[in-house]
Amino acid sequence: MSDRTLFVSDLDGTLLDNNCKVSEETAAVLNHLIETHNIMFTVATARTPATVMPLLEKVNVKIPMVVMTGAALWNGFTGSYSNLNPISDEVLDSILEIARSQGFNPFVYTMTGNSLSVYHSEVLSPVEAEFVKERDRSPYKKFHFTDAHPSGAPLLIFATCEYPRLKAAYERIMSLVECEAVCYHDIYNIGNGYLEIFAKGTTKASAIANLARQLNADKVVAFGDNRNDIPMLMSSDIGVAMDNAFPEVKRIADVIIGDNSCDSVAHWILDNWDKI
Repeated sequence: MSDRTLFVSDLDGTLLDNNCKVSEETAAVLNHLIETHNIMFTVATARTPATVMPLLEKVNVKIPMVVMTGAALWNGFTGSYSNLNPISDEVLDSILEIARSQGFNPFVYTMTGNSLSVYHSEVLSPVEAEFVKERDRSPYKKFHFTDAHPSGAPLLIFATCEYPRLKAAYERIMSLVECEAVCYHDIYNIGNGYLEIFAKGTTKASAIANLARQLNADKVVAFGDNRNDIPMLMSSDIGVAMDNAFPEVKRIADVIIGDNSCDSVAHWILDNWDKI
């Protein structure tokens, strides 16, 4: 057994159930493991603390979390960010120009000191307005609606609109700009999509590796379900895929467990933490 194993779970489709919640059972099992056995458990997600903290309010995560797909680490106890991987101003300006040529304005997430801000033009589409409505009262970030250039260190460029426009921008960005980007359909409205852009080298896998070094972990076990989880599963000592994961995720996994609706992550750790 290794007493320095780092357990890292994706959220959506992995730790969260089909109601997008951490179940009472999962929270109870994880808290028992953290408090009684001192296991190192955290999450790696594309989300920001604005949605991570409410989702994990019942789980006593004591170590930093990987947020914004690895653009930063977030310590929920101290309320502080670390290990920032900012986008250069040159890359930001190039991406904004390409996005606007496709008829949309992205949200730009920036860090000033320890404060996360989100910049967007004053004009919002109905889809963008709904996105803001669900997030604009969070104490963990502040929206700014202005046509002025975003202030602070850019960590994430995010856009949501019709998928074909996003796809066209994504393809041009990938051919012209040094960055990490992903473009995908909205699963609830296939006509719309999402575009997420980060600094070159920003991945969950690289952020987890940095966190493991900070914690002196000698093994990493990672859990995931989606395509963007593949690098972190492959770079971990044990990569665990959910039963509801994409087929390509299952193919590269060392272990496949139950789906996200039956507390599979928490129970796998409970059953195996002292055997790794």
